[in-house]
Amino acid sequence: MLNFDNLNIILFILPVYQMMYYAVQMITLRKGSDQSRRPLGFLMLLMVLYLVINATMYLGYYKLFKYSYIIQLPILLAIIPTYYLYLRAILNSSGNMFSKHPLVYYLPSIFILLLNIVAMVNMSSDQTDFFLSSGGLLSSNSDN
Repeated sequence: MLNFDNLNIILFILPVYQMMYYAVQMITLRKGSDQSRRPLGFLMLLMVLYLVINATMYLGYYKLFKYSYIIQLPILLAIIPTYYLYLRAILNSSGNMFSKHPLVYYLPSIFILLLNIVAMVNMSSDQTDFFLSSGGLLSSNSDN
């Protein structure tokens, strides 16, 4: 029987499957010398991961969200450099595609990922639950 919870899951899954399909196509299938396919596929993959993380929080899978929260901010920080690399790939038709190595643009995202891993490893389970119950923000709510 179709109830509200099942409808929520279906509505979250539809864009995830669609974007995952196109991301795999963009990354793996190569047609000609189009340099913009790989950054666009990676951008779609980042968006899929962000949608999945938000869906785990919204649908109430808190144990899964507890571990996926570590990569939420690095994914957000990786979207802008990926979009930049995509635009550079579209606009640069000849010569060197990038002036710097593309991984240089992802250094803030990698740094935040390492900080999140170190912070989560060093926190006790009570501190982790408190941090995640407030949404990662400092809360002025006295109940927390």
